[in-house]
Amino acid sequence: MPNENEKAPAAKRGARRIERRLSRLTDSALDSLEEMLADGSLKPSDRLSAVKLAFDLAKSRSQDPSPSDGTVKVVFEGIPEEWAE
Repeated sequence: MPNENEKAPAAKRGARRIERRLSRLTDSALDSLEEMLADGSLKPSDRLSAVKLAFDLAKSRSQDPSPSDGTVKVVFEGIPEEWAE
């Protein structure tokens, strides 16, 4: 049975592997989010959800948080009524 010293390298390798995977997934998720923001064929409510997520992510990463109350007003004009949920 391996002792703690023998387990540590495997645990470190596993942690590095997870970090690499998370980095790739994060890149992919951000690419998808950008595509949603630019996709005019999506329902405005779906795009608004993407906007909110983008702002939340940006705010959480910000070193200098905005002094505002965090309210963002988004107006969609000329959209089909069924999309305005």
